[in-house]
Amino acid sequence: MPSLMKVHNKKYYINKAAINRRNNRQTAYKVQFYNNQQIDEMILRQNDNEYIKPTYSMLYADLEVLTRPQVYNNYNKLIQSPYIRNDTVQQMLIRNKANKEVDRIVTMELERVANNLNYVENVLKKYDVPKKEYQRLLAEQKNNSINNRRQLFEQVAYQANEVSRATGLDIKMPQPYMNLDTFTENLMRQQSMTSEWELKQEESRNGANYTEKTWIHTGAGKTTRHTSNHMQKVNFEDTFVILNDVTGDIDEIDFPCDPNGSPSNCAICYCEFECK
Repeated sequence: MPSLMKVHNKKYYINKAAINRRNNRQTAYKVQFYNNQQIDEMILRQNDNEYIKPTYSMLYADLEVLTRPQVYNNYNKLIQSPYIRNDTVQQMLIRNKANKEVDRIVTMELERVANNLNYVENVLKKYDVPKKEYQRLLAEQKNNSINNRRQLFEQVAYQANEVSRATGLDIKMPQPYMNLDTFTENLMRQQSMTSEWELKQEESRNGANYTEKTWIHTGAGKTTRHTSNHMQKVNFEDTFVILNDVTGDIDEIDFPCDPNGSPSNCAICYCEFECK
C-alpha cells in the first residue's frame, strides 16, 4: 500500500491553503449574494400582492445547493484515500457523514438568513423605504455587490423618515441583521479541516501508522497570528498548544480551525498540518 507521507514543503501547503481559501470564499460569496437577493426582492416588491416571502424549507433547499459541493469535495478525500476501503458500504457511510455536515452548516446559515429577512420585514412594517431610492443605491453598487444590505435599506429609511442615526431604527429583535460571507467562510474552513483530521485518523487506523503531526503556518489567511507556531511538532494523538501572537490567547487543539478551540485561534485559520 503506498505511503501518504510527504516531505515537508511549505510552498505546497501555502498553495493548498490558498486554494481552499478561494473555494471557501466562493461558497461564502454565493451564500451572501443569495441573502442579498432575497432582501432586494422583499424591498423592491413591497406592497406587491404577488410577492410571497420564502418559507424556511425554500430557503433551506437553496442554501443546500450552494453549500453541498464544497462539503462533498472535502469528504471525497476519504473515498479516494488508498488506506481506506473503497466499497459501496464505505462510500455510503462517508456520504451520510457529508450529508450531516451539510445539514449542520445549512441550518446555521438558514438561521441568519431568516433573521435578516425578519429584520427587513419589520423595518418595512414600521418605516417607509422608498423603492426608487433603494434601486438607485443598488445601481451604484452595480446590483451584484455582496456588501451588507443593512447599510443600504437603513440609509433609505433614515432619509425617508427623518430618523436620527444616533438613536437608530427602533426595531427589537433577538438577533440583528448579520453578514453571512465571513460566517460561512468560517464554517466551510472549519468543516474542511475537520474532515482532513478525520481522514488522517482513519488512515492511521488502517495502516498509515502516523506517529507525529506538524503545525504549518501558511499565511494564506492573510494573518500573522500563528507565525510562532510554525513547525511545532507533537505526537499524532496529542494536541497542539497554539499561541495567538497578536492577543496572547492559548488553545490546546487537534488541528487548525478545530471547533473545540476559541475563536481567537480557530476562526478562519488557514494554517495547515502534516502527519508522518
